[in-house]
Formats: sequence, C-alpha cells, structure tokens
Amino acid sequence: MTENEEPRYVELTSAADPVQADLLAIFLDSAGLEFRMTGVRSAPVLAGLTPAAQEPVMFHVPEDQFEHGRELLAEYQLAQAREFVPSEFPPPYEGDEEQGEPGGSEP
Repeated sequence: MTENEEPRYVELTSAADPVQADLLAIFLDSAGLEFRMTGVRSAPVLAGLTPAAQEPVMFHVPEDQFEHGRELLAEYQLAQAREFVPSEFPPPYEGDEEQGEPGGSEP
C-alpha cells in the first residue's frame, strides 16, 4: 500500500441499539483503534418509535487492525456482561426488616 492509498476496511461488528453503538464507539476510541461507523442515524430518539426501521450500526476497522479490534471487542463484551450479572445476594430492599422472614408465619 502506498502513502496515498486508503486502507481497506473490514466489518468488525454491528450494534442494533444506538446507545450500545455509542458506548462501543467510546470504548474503541479510548483504546486508540481506528474505525468507521455506518448506519448511524441523526435522530436515534426516533428509533424507539419505529424500531423496525432502525438499521444496525456497523463498525469497520482497517484490515491490518482487525485482530486487535476483535481483542478489544471481546474485552468490551466481557466488561458489559459483568455489569449485567446480578450479584449472588442482592442488597435488601428498604423496609424488608419490617416484613419479617420470608415464608415464616407471624404468631
């Protein structure tokens, strides 16, 4: 490839949710990965009104950075999965102490 030649971009992933696409873009950008996004809407709020019309946002990276992009994507997905896994013992709700033990009967 010569200096004036544009690198070839390949598809890394897609995101159907515009908010998730924005979060992924921030993550990739902060990691220094060069990428392009296609399918970005100028009014993503309208996507909630017509979800069937919403195109997924496609992420493309230079071909020579594809493997690094896959590693970053796996790291991002792992971090997202950790955030959505509930803890083994969720914190009690306020007022639980007033209701007594679950399954118990009041005398």
